[in-house]
Amino acid sequence: IFRASREAFEATLRRNGVLDQQRLRVLQGWFNETLPRAPIECIAFLRLDGDIYRSTRDALDALYDRVSPGGLIYVDDYGSFTGCRNAVDEFWHERKLAAHGAKLVRIPESAALAWQVLSQVVGAKGSSPYYEAVWWQKPQQI
Repeated sequence: IFRASREAFEATLRRNGVLDQQRLRVLQGWFNETLPRAPIECIAFLRLDGDIYRSTRDALDALYDRVSPGGLIYVDDYGSFTGCRNAVDEFWHERKLAAHGAKLVRIPESAALAWQVLSQVVGAKGSSPYYEAVWWQKPQQI
């Protein structure tokens, strides 16, 4: 479990110049407890970094319907954590997103660059098997 104290979190925001009480509202707690009732009406760009199955799935379930048609969804760690990947794949299957025209785009990690070099040096074939995250655009109508 990854966690930080509220003080450490706010210190990081302050250090980076983004602790703005007028524009930023921090919802402290677990995703499944805070996101379903979060005062968020419309999301243009949803960026998730839940790492594991439960937190990724909780965030998708709570926030996806609030993403504007044509909005973007970015899920970090899809290529790094099986649970995260399973949550996204399951959500995609249940929502039939591919049938509605959505396309899952893999975002390479730094190992992908090594694969490109290797393929040029030794003639390896195919695209890089290494990726870190995925994104997709929410279909206009479902």
